[in-house]
Amino acid sequence: MKVYKHDIKNKKCKLFFFGDVHFGNVNFNEEKFKSFVRDVVEASKECPVFIFGMGDYIDAITINDKRFYSESVNTSKKYIQDITRNQMKLFGNMLKPAVNVATDCFFVYGNHEEKAMKRDNFNCFSYLIEDVLNEKVKSCERLAGIRLNMIDTNVSLNFDILITHSFGGAGFKEGHAVNVVYDISRYFNFDLYAIGHLHKLRYNFSNFVELNNRCNIKKSKRHYIVTGTFLETIEEDKTNYFEGHRGEVVSSGYVTVDLFINTCGNSRTLDIEVKLK
Repeated sequence: MKVYKHDIKNKKCKLFFFGDVHFGNVNFNEEKFKSFVRDVVEASKECPVFIFGMGDYIDAITINDKRFYSESVNTSKKYIQDITRNQMKLFGNMLKPAVNVATDCFFVYGNHEEKAMKRDNFNCFSYLIEDVLNEKVKSCERLAGIRLNMIDTNVSLNFDILITHSFGGAGFKEGHAVNVVYDISRYFNFDLYAIGHLHKLRYNFSNFVELNNRCNIKKSKRHYIVTGTFLETIEEDKTNYFEGHRGEVVSSGYVTVDLFINTCGNSRTLDIEVKLK
């Protein structure tokens, strides 16, 4: 597992979690994604921003893939033979304005990138980070832990984040998405857990009580995030492989987290505010 630490000398920062863009699919919601990029750019004018990419940035379904369906591919015919590279290049260029203003970025790859890498003998994930985004993104591969260290005068407060594309397969029941994230917390002890893959936009939290080093009761929270998608389904006059494969209506969007130091008397705590957008 990749591990990163970033010191933040500010009382506030904003975190953006996005994934399952599926750029190149005819049902990709371009306007929604452009709204996400604008949101990052605007937020960067007020405080440090961090971007967390949760994988499946492109569709990467070639003509040799059993999921390939010509009507679901929004790619020019002249690019069809090198579809993965071209989708990744166009996606990266669309994302660049957000990456350029971010304090730091952490990306894992999804199953669509992983399958493309094995199939084509071409690492499209490294291509995105190294060539298109000029190494302004941390390559987290499958799984990463990120510690954000908020510093206010002589006080330092940590907030630990675990990101991965997913553990486990897709599920149809409403509670499945959050249950997958809960399962991850059985094995890893972090403040916030974030996954993609499930095309559901979800947030939940759990309260915990423990004893600190002085044997005093300490209360804490764990936060669970499932990023949505930018792939719309069940749209009029548009068809893609996803509709026939799972059929469900997905939750489009992304997640923002405001992380800030709250001062109460002589004590300081880290508080967060989560929004599904």
